[in-house]
Amino acid sequence: MFTDRLSGRQTEVIGQQKPSKKKAGRSLVLWGLTLGVWVVSVVLAWMILAPSSREILALHGAIYDRGMTVFAKGQAKAGGAGEVAVVAIKESTYRDLKGVPSFVPGVPGTLSYNEQPRAFHARLLQNLKKLGAKTVVFDMLFYDENPKLDPYFSKAIQEHGNVVLAATEETTQEAAGQAVQRTQQYPNPLIRTGAKGYGFANVPLDSDKTVRQFQWWYHGIDEDTAEDTDFPALGVAAAAAFKDKDPKALIKDEVIAKQTFLGVPIVGEKNAAKALVSNFRYYGTAGSPAGADSVINYENLVRSGQDEAVLSKLRQQVQGKIVFVGDETTVGQDIKRAPVISEMPDFDDPTQSTSSQQMPGVQIQAHVAQAVLKGGYVSKAPRLLNLLMVLVVTLAIAVAGRLLPPLPTLGIAIVLIAAVLFGTQQLLVGASGMFLEPVTASAGIGISMVLELGLMYVFERRQKAAVSRQLSRHVGPGVATQLADDEWPEMQGETREITMLFSDLQGFTSISETMTSAEICTLLNRYFGVIFPVLDKWGGSLDKLMGDGMMAYFGWPARHPNHAERAIMCAIEMQQALAEWQRQPDNAGLPPLKTRVGVHTGSATIGEIGAEGRVEFTVIGDVVNVASRLEGMNKDFGTNILISQSSRDHAGEVAPMVPRGVATVRGRKEPMPVYSVEAATSTTRQRTPTRTQASQRMARRPPMAAGGPDESGSAPPE
Repeated sequence: MFTDRLSGRQTEVIGQQKPSKKKAGRSLVLWGLTLGVWVVSVVLAWMILAPSSREILALHGAIYDRGMTVFAKGQAKAGGAGEVAVVAIKESTYRDLKGVPSFVPGVPGTLSYNEQPRAFHARLLQNLKKLGAKTVVFDMLFYDENPKLDPYFSKAIQEHGNVVLAATEETTQEAAGQAVQRTQQYPNPLIRTGAKGYGFANVPLDSDKTVRQFQWWYHGIDEDTAEDTDFPALGVAAAAAFKDKDPKALIKDEVIAKQTFLGVPIVGEKNAAKALVSNFRYYGTAGSPAGADSVINYENLVRSGQDEAVLSKLRQQVQGKIVFVGDETTVGQDIKRAPVISEMPDFDDPTQSTSSQQMPGVQIQAHVAQAVLKGGYVSKAPRLLNLLMVLVVTLAIAVAGRLLPPLPTLGIAIVLIAAVLFGTQQLLVGASGMFLEPVTASAGIGISMVLELGLMYVFERRQKAAVSRQLSRHVGPGVATQLADDEWPEMQGETREITMLFSDLQGFTSISETMTSAEICTLLNRYFGVIFPVLDKWGGSLDKLMGDGMMAYFGWPARHPNHAERAIMCAIEMQQALAEWQRQPDNAGLPPLKTRVGVHTGSATIGEIGAEGRVEFTVIGDVVNVASRLEGMNKDFGTNILISQSSRDHAGEVAPMVPRGVATVRGRKEPMPVYSVEAATSTTRQRTPTRTQASQRMARRPPMAAGGPDESGSAPPE
């Protein structure tokens, strides 16, 4: 620490002071603000995103879909789940199955799929039984009756022995939203008689109309017993039939018996209608629900007379599997949005493909069945786990912002967001199948980063202002502002033309002998309090104080082209300000003070001089030596302000100037002309010594001490 000679206040010396209480207190304040940034970031992120607006849910869905696509494509590449197959009714089915000779007893003539689909469904079941399909699931409704074909179709269902049919539920909301009416449709009694069971083909849609979950059961009335009961979803009923298990027992095993995480079920959750739903995994993309060749055209399985090679391939595709039968035509309108991005052939150019999330409903039902068979559910991470992630990532940014500059902190924020997105995707794709939503955490990172940058900016501005205030006490406010704006010269130094000004109090040594130390310091502080404002006014930079003397320069860092004129006018005004100050009543008891000034213009080197750990910013060169000598020569000439020919040439006739002959300055080969500047307040009796007298006195001056102006720096006062 050192005590400033002007104010008496203690100032920290950078790199030398020990940690102070003030510094420790400031550090505690900063860490407290960092803690505040952390808390505010968490609260804002949670408050803004936790309500789950439609836009936020859509963003969640987009991230979820990317992860599910990665999983589905990985499964498809590995061959798929392999336990399901889909028989797809397409536009070609209507075209190829037209005018087929009747194979239904009692129905003569020809059959067409468009008019008699149940006849072909019966033939399909017969052929699937021959090919070894274990379970057949019809994702279509048979609630109306067809007296001619239903007996034939029902018989085929009974003969197969493991057929699951579809039911459906439609909901309508009455006026003013007072009540919801449910209408359920079941297969007609004749057709369902021989079925293994039936399930509801409905699939719940998320807010963005995407099928990411299925409902385990639906409450309805058993039309055979007229009792209230719960019916499974179609995919659940298919899985139960495949495992030869009661659907309710399967649901109990799959959902109720599953473990919980922190008390929250990880398999199912209740939706708005209080029904149990589960997010499920997709095991392939559109067109390949269970790997390659898992979708078969309907007509290929009802044709007769096919050779053994074709039948062998069909057998490989369906044997021992659950075979879902459904309509994939655009007319059937059973196309839904799935959380899997598939590459589909372009309608206008089949050689090209386009990305789509559309998937036939029958394939979605197949994915539900696979999820139940394989336990492929996606568990939503508990809110507590999401909150924990938000707490960790926002704290990391808050601490990084406290310890690191803005750019590295921004880099850490970007890396953290990428890690959150990648990590949540890996959780979804991995064995855990957990969706830890990353949006809130990412938003928390962004909010924390913005708050930290704002905090950094405020404190940087305050620190910059504090540095400017501290620096202005040494070099003046104008110079301090420019230094704070990165005007500091290079460490190796900068050579510029400047004007040096040396000042010294005349006879102060004798005056100080009659004063105490406290009185000397008080007097000097008051004296410099008069001088410094004048120096600042004319743009001078204070280099150093030397007891009662001062070394200053003009022309840097403020690059005024008229630096010589400014130095001369500053010297004149210093004389005037000092004289006016001494005439004030409060200073009546002070000894008379007179200041002598030397001014010289020339080239100088400006930069930091010293060794590692201790440097001084100063000016060196011949211009310093000459200005110092000129200040001392005022005593010889009986003047107050003495300037060199160089300063006079640069400044011009800015004030009355009197030639004082030539003088020899030590270190210079040639004598130089000198001039006195006649300030209006100057009362000193002036005399003009001869050139010989001046030269003799200059020669008798002792050599400069190390670091003085002689050749290399400033001089101590006389």
